[in-house]
Amino acid sequence: MKKLGFILAVLAIVAFTAPAMAVDWNFYGHVRMGTWYETGDAPGLATKSFAPTHVNNNLDQNDSETIWDLYAISRIGAKVKHEGVSGYFEYGNDSHPNNIWLRKLYATWKPQGTNWRLLIGQTYTPIDVFYSGQSWNEDEGLLSTGQAYDSRNPQITFIYNGFKLAFITVKGARDEGADFVGPDGAAAGADIDVTIPKIEASYHFAMNQFFFDVIGGYQTYKVENPTSFGGDFTVDSYVFGGGGGVNFGPAYAKAFGYYGQNTKEFGMYEQGVADAVLVGSGNDLDVEDTNTYGFLGVLGFKVNDMLKLEGGYGYLKHTNDLRPVDSETYAFYFQAPITLAKGVFIVPEVGHYDYGNDVNTDADLKDFTYFGAKWQINF
Repeated sequence: MKKLGFILAVLAIVAFTAPAMAVDWNFYGHVRMGTWYETGDAPGLATKSFAPTHVNNNLDQNDSETIWDLYAISRIGAKVKHEGVSGYFEYGNDSHPNNIWLRKLYATWKPQGTNWRLLIGQTYTPIDVFYSGQSWNEDEGLLSTGQAYDSRNPQITFIYNGFKLAFITVKGARDEGADFVGPDGAAAGADIDVTIPKIEASYHFAMNQFFFDVIGGYQTYKVENPTSFGGDFTVDSYVFGGGGGVNFGPAYAKAFGYYGQNTKEFGMYEQGVADAVLVGSGNDLDVEDTNTYGFLGVLGFKVNDMLKLEGGYGYLKHTNDLRPVDSETYAFYFQAPITLAKGVFIVPEVGHYDYGNDVNTDADLKDFTYFGAKWQINF
């Protein structure tokens, strides 16, 4: 909390001096609260909720849990603009324990008289597109079951109208491999040799009644001197896909699909077993690639300015020739977002997840159901 107080004090000083510098400051914040009841017999639920009654972050066999907590994606930030330069920062809250964490810190420059921009810093990558309004699990949005999502990462990005080309920090490269969790059997502590950054690109086109997106990305790195093996090996991963949406008056429909290789090593947020598999021994090592297919669909209807209805379905499948069973997950939800006032929302929602079968034993991994609401006030 002392850190937060210091940050706010600095921001207050800057805000008071901003007029003298002819800088436009716009502060904002979102407070989001989750109140959910989860029930089922699916072990290892990858939830991001941190309620005191749910600190193990999973559902045990035949267990039920109540989530009643502040979302860690609650945030405070500011947008700053001065002529052709803009800056953005945003902090989130992890309430167990009380930690302030950096969500975004980036700046853009738009040369006068041009349509392109340069972006540097940490923010969403080009493949991060958001089609679903699913609010459970800190605004899950079907990101782990059908929606390609690489989160917020350090990058240098060139933007021209709806096109983005980004050069991004390679996942697994930090700390010389100390944080590396690679293909099955690879030991943490190996040296990660990075030659080029991760490359991602996207194109977004929108008109009044419809829009579409195209996304793609590639990453490669070499694992040197793994402590459990005698040989080096290279991990290549990629993802590409696309989607779009259309409006029919108050109704709308959206769909998105993607295909990828070694998406866990790529750094994507997904359910299921997406790891590549390391094969061989000694100096003869190779990576058996895992292929991933993801799809989602969303339908919605705006009843009036106060009430909206939305339902969505997501499906994710990971396949690897060395695993006897594919890893499959599907999810669906239905919600009725209620707008009480400008920036004040309650989102009642019910949903269901099924985790398919274990990739090694073919045992049923069961499923679970949740219901409850998200509460949000923007300021």
